[in-house]
Amino acid sequence: MCQQQTPADIQEACYVTMEPQGCLGLRTEFPVQATQIIGRLCQLILFVFLLLSPVASAPAQSAADGYDYIVIGSGPGGGLIAVNLAKAGYSVLILEAGDSSVASGGGQYPPSITWDFFVKHYEEDERNKKNNFVTWRARDGSYWVGNKNVPSDAKLLGIYHPRGATVGGSSMINAMATLLPTDSD
Repeated sequence: MCQQQTPADIQEACYVTMEPQGCLGLRTEFPVQATQIIGRLCQLILFVFLLLSPVASAPAQSAADGYDYIVIGSGPGGGLIAVNLAKAGYSVLILEAGDSSVASGGGQYPPSITWDFFVKHYEEDERNKKNNFVTWRARDGSYWVGNKNVPSDAKLLGIYHPRGATVGGSSMINAMATLLPTDSD
């Protein structure tokens, strides 16, 4: 867990990384083929829901007419809110920062559909360093995940939280995975 990995190491092990442009040393439980299938299945499900939605068959409204609601983001939150408002008869405009690109699967996502965030939960770095999933960037540009045996030249980034920047939001990059809190939470 706390060893530096390269993209080649991950590919040889037939596992995917959670980082869009390289390797953070994190592995999932799913082999590459399974993540590709899950990603395509999620895309198909979202497409079918869109086709069956009354919103898809509603006439387009010009911006000059105005809207009852403006929803920011088309992910699991924004998309659902927009559909429910439209079903209730309201006019809705959805604003999405990303485009309609889709991931190719395999755990590697083009930079155009992701935003990489590193979160520090505390102001004091010493408290942040206690987290097992803290991410560091070494001077050579490689990443290190964990709080053990950290390279001496590494800079603390925080906890890695990739976000989706495309139609469908973060559901397009996380295969609808759920992260459960620790027992202490």
